[in-house]
Amino acid sequence: MMVIAVIAVVSSGLVLRYAIDAAEKRKRETAFQSAFLAYSQNMRPGLTRSEVETQLRVKRTIFSQQCCFEDQKTVADLVKIGEGDPPWYCGKLDVFIAFEFAATELHDRSRAYDSDVLTRVEMTRVVNSLSCLGAF
Repeated sequence: MMVIAVIAVVSSGLVLRYAIDAAEKRKRETAFQSAFLAYSQNMRPGLTRSEVETQLRVKRTIFSQQCCFEDQKTVADLVKIGEGDPPWYCGKLDVFIAFEFAATELHDRSRAYDSDVLTRVEMTRVVNSLSCLGAF
């Protein structure tokens, strides 16, 4: 009888933990979608890189740049908006808003140019490979 009670308590605890995790995940996803919507409404395709980066700096938004993101021919600007649920073998999954640009003139694809034109804003998830099993 005691074994059944222990199993019932453990099962209830697992169900409760799953429900809490699912609610937290929904809350994070809602926040990610809200951030994506705000950025995509304020940063429309056709803006120059200079205009996009000026808006980010005015709002004191930290961003990084990554060459050849998603096979594009120019450097993308990335704004980290949070962390998602990583695959089981990794400890971290970063969520970014990616601003993808097209070159308006011939130039070195590994460098960002103010004249590049915004072509797409998207939300993307990137596994932090340093936090994965086998990374060492």
